[in-house]
Amino acid sequence: MKILICALTVSVIFCSNIKEKDIAEFLDAKYSGDTSMVNSFLSKEFLNFHAPFAGLGIKSHYVDGFLLVTEIINDSIMDYINIGDKIHEVNGKVVPEVGIQINGAVGDLQKLVVTKNRDSLFSEINIPLQLLQKKETINSYLNTIKEYSDLWYEYDLQILDFMYKKEKVFVYYNWEGSLKEKGKVYYFTAIEILTIDKKSRLIIKAETLWNELQFKNQFK
Repeated sequence: MKILICALTVSVIFCSNIKEKDIAEFLDAKYSGDTSMVNSFLSKEFLNFHAPFAGLGIKSHYVDGFLLVTEIINDSIMDYINIGDKIHEVNGKVVPEVGIQINGAVGDLQKLVVTKNRDSLFSEINIPLQLLQKKETINSYLNTIKEYSDLWYEYDLQILDFMYKKEKVFVYYNWEGSLKEKGKVYYFTAIEILTIDKKSRLIIKAETLWNELQFKNQFK
């Protein structure tokens, strides 16, 4: 089930103060993967800031018993690890197919057993956890919401609280969804802060605060 909203044109939405039903329409388009509708709400200069988290600063995917590093988010760790390197163990445990779950505070060292790109020599490295916040431009943001939407069979979204102050809109909501028909229901709560351009009345920045650990723990 998805939230029901009244159909409004974008010109009507942004000619006056943002209302809760306008934000509901934006969020519904976001989680349903309607990139065309979402794009109509966004400024060309739009930036999306993910919730800050403590992590290694890399992206990887599982391949035949190891994690292949595909992206470096935090440039400061490039002295330790780079794209194409393979991670075999993390903190003494062989990496599982579902990926690794990093626990600890910012600055805590994580022990990784790796092989460098095009090298078979195993080495142990220690990488401190960093406070990270991913930033996306409009094209990356639209791709991300489409990929996320494609994962879910159905979802439900409920706005719990809403307020705006000057050019900022604060919306607190609950999301829940299932991966298949009559499947297990996963959920999270989030606070999304949207910054509205005064002239165009389009969204120029989005910031999300949500309980990522609460969400990931449901998949254990």
